[in-house]
Amino acid sequence: MYSFLFATLAIVLLSFQTSASGFKIAYMQEISESEKNILVFDTSEHQLMQANDTKIAIYPSISKDGKNLAYIGGESLEKLQLFIVNLDSNKKTEIKTDYDILLHPHLSADGNFLSFTGQNKTTKRFEINVYSLTEKKIVKRLESETENYFFPKFFSDSSEIILQSSIDRTKRNLKIWKWQADKVEALELPYPNCMAPQVSVDDANAVFTCKKEEHWSIFHYNFKSKDLQQLSSDATNDYAPTFDYKGNIYFASNRDEIFKLYKTSYNPDAKTYEKAKVYMQDPAADLYSPAISGDPSYLQWEPSKMPKPTRSSFGAISHQGKLYFIGGHMGAEHTYPPESFSNAVSIYDPATKTWTEGAVRPAKAHGYGLAACGDYIYAFGGFAYSPDHEPKWKSLERVDRYNPKTNTWKYIGDMPRRRSSNAVVKLHNKVYLAGGWNSTPKFKGDIDGKFHAEIDVFNCDTESFEESNLQIPAPLRRAFTGVAQDGKILFIGGISEGGSHFSLLNNVTEFNPQTGDFKELSPLPFATFAPAAGVLNDNIYVFGGMFNFGGWNYKYVNHIYKFSQGKWTHTGRHLKKNKGFSQVIPFENKLVISGGHSYDGNSDAPVDDLEFFKD
Repeated sequence: MYSFLFATLAIVLLSFQTSASGFKIAYMQEISESEKNILVFDTSEHQLMQANDTKIAIYPSISKDGKNLAYIGGESLEKLQLFIVNLDSNKKTEIKTDYDILLHPHLSADGNFLSFTGQNKTTKRFEINVYSLTEKKIVKRLESETENYFFPKFFSDSSEIILQSSIDRTKRNLKIWKWQADKVEALELPYPNCMAPQVSVDDANAVFTCKKEEHWSIFHYNFKSKDLQQLSSDATNDYAPTFDYKGNIYFASNRDEIFKLYKTSYNPDAKTYEKAKVYMQDPAADLYSPAISGDPSYLQWEPSKMPKPTRSSFGAISHQGKLYFIGGHMGAEHTYPPESFSNAVSIYDPATKTWTEGAVRPAKAHGYGLAACGDYIYAFGGFAYSPDHEPKWKSLERVDRYNPKTNTWKYIGDMPRRRSSNAVVKLHNKVYLAGGWNSTPKFKGDIDGKFHAEIDVFNCDTESFEESNLQIPAPLRRAFTGVAQDGKILFIGGISEGGSHFSLLNNVTEFNPQTGDFKELSPLPFATFAPAAGVLNDNIYVFGGMFNFGGWNYKYVNHIYKFSQGKWTHTGRHLKKNKGFSQVIPFENKLVISGGHSYDGNSDAPVDDLEFFKD
């Protein structure tokens, strides 16, 4: 049975360095050739447990939420199986395969897949498998007649895997397998013998070990800049490096004739790595193959799916104990036939986990925000179909009021200007409409529209707009998000002027409605548009959005970042899908991340996800 090993804990803690941020670290403990264990240490609870009940357990992989552990185990090295064990319930599941020899399992960050190495019985070559945890079957395999493949590691979105390709013991290189697109690309490295890669939680960097001057050293690689940095250079062998979600790197080394775990700390301000120090040791055993979770203190779960047809860019809000999702876009991106515009009203009751449909909004549109005042919900403008323009779209100026008690809509007037793809944030009894654009073509073929600097202020008490000279500072932007915190409004990310190009923004602009002042805060660690954001326990969280990975390589991501005490950090956690244009609803001390648009699985469509997040 699984058990806590308090005696072993006392030995290991002699050299353990306490971390301010909690995570779980799993690693191999090799006492002898016939006794190899997987241990898991919880740095926040200061607990150590043995996670296997087999004599042999090797190559751990721990999920980002710290709940599940994958490993290879068995009663002897000649008979090994692939297991996943739930660390909370101790429930163990064997993943059935046709392989006699298995190695290197890796759980994807989104929790959807498991990759592993297996030796083909016929060819005797090692190949990589992608196993779907939902379909419970192998969905893709990478094999070769000339190469062996080892150490598969998912990028956070699961669509790509970095791996080791081996010709022989002197020729090992690293490749990226885009398994959903059936493409394999080699990394161009100056060393012919590199192995055991791992990817950082933000997908920006890799760490691996290369043989240089007869010894294996740790190297850090940036995917975008192609910069390669050597991090260790002792006249010993350093192996099996991995990242934590703060960017620190852990690896195993036998510098003192026994393998210990080392840590090289990352300085985010200087963007440099410190010299490696001993992190964990056991005088009676070798420690090897560290694997690290994200921050397990966050809770993520899916209480339901959104109703069909799926849509994105809708308005979303919580009101009197229920969640409302209004309007939206249906279908592929950048295609706007009349039927792609929705005016549906979907209502979710978290108490009963049931959905109902409300009366439809009088206008079919998407790209607009909602605000709740008193008993009512207000919908402001939006992006709509227009048969009278070329392209056939326009922005609306109308304001519609929904009464949930009577399930009725009422048109109450127009905004000072047509507006869509803007931020809508309520503070006290006022609603601030900032940024966005008037997409209505001024002439045939006009796709640039007019970006707005003006901030319009809606008074809930009078149901009218006040005179306002407020203007958002440059750069003008749309497809960004706005959140309220401590009486101020933060505008996050977005895309700057011009419909014919992508110019993503990393701006975080603070607006004080009381003084009319604006201030630029610490920028996002990435430029993005269509992110989702929410405030929880005085922390700001940003979910997903679209990133640029060089040239015209734009992708939706599933990252979750946190802004606290003036700094942005990755939580080490991820959404279930890569997506943008999701909507975040604060609700009862949690955030609800709803819907959005995704390219996952070679698709181009809205998603039906409804994810709850709690810190």
